[in-house]
Amino acid sequence: DATLLPPPERAVPVLVAAERPKMLGLAAQHADIWQTAWYGLPGAEFSRKRAAFVAACGERGGSSPAVGVAVGVSVGELDDDGRVADRSIALDAAAIAEALAAWSAQEVDHVQLGVFPLTRPRLDIVLDAIDRSRR
Repeated sequence: DATLLPPPERAVPVLVAAERPKMLGLAAQHADIWQTAWYGLPGAEFSRKRAAFVAACGERGGSSPAVGVAVGVSVGELDDDGRVADRSIALDAAAIAEALAAWSAQEVDHVQLGVFPLTRPRLDIVLDAIDRSRR
């Protein structure tokens, strides 16, 4: 029942990042968008978490398609040996564009790209990837 002043010109969507049962239930009940993170490409872990969210929606009498899905994707994260971490996408425009296509194929509505450290040269690579993915 919070009041936003000044009132927004449009409804403000509620995003809930959740993975444990109680929060999944609250997300199923109140969220416009459910978010999970941090991944590289879609895989078994994402599938498991999404299935848990869909089940939570069913328990609340809702349907998951009414709630958008957002994922956080790591870009350019390296492991201790200096290689691209398992849960990351290489800092390469083609690889990032392919990852965005893979997430789109999973019917994900929004991808949040986590690029650390965020520098101008790294951002330029990501922006190129986004342009490629939209073509």
